[in-house]
Amino acid sequence: HVHHAITPEKVQTARQLYPDAKIIVHPECPFEVVSLADGAGSTEYLINEVKNAPEGSKWIVGTESNLVQRLAQENPDKSVSILDTHSVCVNMNKTTLDNLLETMEGILTGDTSKDIKVDKDIAKNAVKALDVMLSL
Repeated sequence: HVHHAITPEKVQTARQLYPDAKIIVHPECPFEVVSLADGAGSTEYLINEVKNAPEGSKWIVGTESNLVQRLAQENPDKSVSILDTHSVCVNMNKTTLDNLLETMEGILTGDTSKDIKVDKDIAKNAVKALDVMLSL
């Protein structure tokens, strides 16, 4: 839902306000948004584009806000802004470092109490979707 809220109008407005900025977006954005952007790719793509850009360059990024904030913090020599300030994923924000530690410790000890069970047919289709996404 985060990426689908990013509209072509937001890209066009950003272009008018910041004509010298590069606009990059996550490929889960609507096709029209991806078509209007200067580039589209995975989270790793977005990170590398900004990281490897020249000092002083300007970037507008269309993806989840926490990643954009992190990009801005990690690249203080560049201007990094978010394309849509409403791009917050509440589900991503539910996971904390404590949750991750608990999960990792559970894997090491064989504790399966936190395992999430998914129907085999759903899992099969989910793997297909992940494979396609990763191939991009």
